[in-house]
Amino acid sequence: MKKIIFYLLLLNSLVAKSGLAKEFTTEDFVYEEGIKTPLLFPFTGSTNPKQVDMLNPPIVSMSQESPLMLQFDEMGGDIKIYYVKIINCNADWSVSQLNAIQYLNEYNEYQITEREASFNTRTPYIHYRFIL
Repeated sequence: MKKIIFYLLLLNSLVAKSGLAKEFTTEDFVYEEGIKTPLLFPFTGSTNPKQVDMLNPPIVSMSQESPLMLQFDEMGGDIKIYYVKIINCNADWSVSQLNAIQYLNEYNEYQITEREASFNTRTPYIHYRFIL
């Protein structure tokens, strides 16, 4: 069974608009210290997914129409604008030579619009959610 593996890269809108792109790596790496608990998992359609769903690997079959859910928290109370860029990788996590137009139907920059501020917490944070 063929599977598509996507690597998701979060870009702060200021970085994206100014052209000051950060050095990208497919290794497990923290780009922003304030970003906590990033999760990428198959989305079952529930608005409150169970922890079991969150532990599933972020891989979906090409024949399956199940989307992926990206969630993360950013410490602090200021809402920022983030974008998701999809990068196609080979099985060894090296970036493939495909152009985005070869694996996507639209422009490869998606704004994360689902965000929610914490309420009655000691440490303020913003929870971001994006369905791919």
